[in-house]
Amino acid sequence: MSLYDVSVVVFIQHLERVNFMLQKVAKHVIEEKLDEEALLKTSLKKDMFPFGMQVLIGMDFSLRAIKPLLNKKIIIEDMPINTLEQLQLRLQNRIEILNGVSQQDVDALENLKMADKAGDAIFEANGSVFIMQYAMPNFFFHLCMAHAILRCEGYPVGKGDFDGIHQYQRGFSFFEANNND
Repeated sequence: MSLYDVSVVVFIQHLERVNFMLQKVAKHVIEEKLDEEALLKTSLKKDMFPFGMQVLIGMDFSLRAIKPLLNKKIIIEDMPINTLEQLQLRLQNRIEILNGVSQQDVDALENLKMADKAGDAIFEANGSVFIMQYAMPNFFFHLCMAHAILRCEGYPVGKGDFDGIHQYQRGFSFFEANNND
């Protein structure tokens, strides 16, 4: 497998899953007359980023992974994020950008020296290590935190919504299944 296959293809697949979840969440907000602004500002703990930022940071790690290509080819426009719709527009923009990079260009990053700020530290590595050990774990961390916020707030999303693979019967609970033995 190429670097492109294990990064850009995976980023796009999971950003499309996030888009699916955001559509599901937006529908739930309307049906249940919930406050979407409150959701965007909800965090798991006071010292953690809220839902909207978790999604933004996660999706932007997909671009940080290929940033040398962005400096040459793509201008990233920032959009305000005050609604789920604006978050979805930003997400669609990220998917379009990723769809616009070639396998050849991404694969050429494999041995390129890359660096990014990681909190107060600087992470430096060749392209394949940068993407696999830095960008991808951060991408998934922030998307998992966003998913956890949705679950904690009672939104109807599950593991299958996150990965597009798992399927469970409505109302299934691992806790109840394990306690019935």
